[in-house]
Formats: sequence, structure tokens, C-alpha cells
Amino acid sequence: MTMNVHFAYADKGFLSSKQLRGRMLAALTNSQNRIHEYLKEYTSTWNHPVVWYFNKATTYKFGDISVWVRTDDDIFRYLEEGTRERYAIMDVGFQPKTSHRTIKSQAGQGGKAYMSPLPTDGIEAREVLQEIAKVDFPKFQQDVLRVTANISFFPPQGTLP
Repeated sequence: MTMNVHFAYADKGFLSSKQLRGRMLAALTNSQNRIHEYLKEYTSTWNHPVVWYFNKATTYKFGDISVWVRTDDDIFRYLEEGTRERYAIMDVGFQPKTSHRTIKSQAGQGGKAYMSPLPTDGIEAREVLQEIAKVDFPKFQQDVLRVTANISFFPPQGTLP
């Protein structure tokens, strides 16, 4: 048995499923834009530009919605995931520009002194993506709640068994 359901805003009349999907896509796109801004802020003090790619919010056959932001930047990957070992020996007084689970980037100090033939301790994973998700998810939830706050679901007349 198939049952059609209509969506309505209590104060604005009917809202079609296409309109509801559009508003959900807009909420997801807002989140994607915020995440992109966080990532730009995180890499703002780096010595090279980081190129970010992102898609337009997309719906799929089974109703899934997808957005993403990504980069092919190797340095971002090394810092985000960390490394087990490294060969770069840093200057005395070296201070990294980024730190564990911190979205903001700082000026940093020093740099690579020389390359060692033997490995030293690796780079601690920054895990900034988890931090961004933790910061942005409540904002995304608020966007979704605003979309759905005044929606009431009811079947069209004559479709109840």
C-alpha cells in the first residue's frame, strides 16, 4: 500500500516534498560553507595556499543528501593524520602553526634545520576535522530544526485505512 504524505507549514500553507528537500539542501550547504571557512582559517598562516574543492549539495535516488569539502594538499594530510616518524629536524625554539584539535592557526616560529638520516618521533595528528565537526554539528542541527519547526505531517483526505 502506498500512502502519500503532504508537508505543510502551519502559517504558510502547503510545503511540497521538493520544497522541503530544497530547504534541507540549503541547511546542508550552509554547513558546508561554514566548514570551508573553518578550514581556510586553519590554514590561513601557512606558507603555501591550500586549494579546497567542494561539491554542490546533491540528492540521490534513495533520498540521501551529500556535500563534501576536500583537498589534495599533502601537508594538510600529514598534519591531520599525523605520522609515525619524520626525518626533518626542527630549529631550536620551533613552534608549530597548528596544534591538536584547534581550528585557529597561529604564527608559529622557526622551521626545518636539516634532514636526519635516522627517523625521529612523528608528527602528532591534529584531528582538526573532528573538531570542526564537533563545532559545526550543533549549528547544522539548529538549521534543520528551523526548517522542520513548523511542519506538520498529515495524510491527504481519504487515504487512511
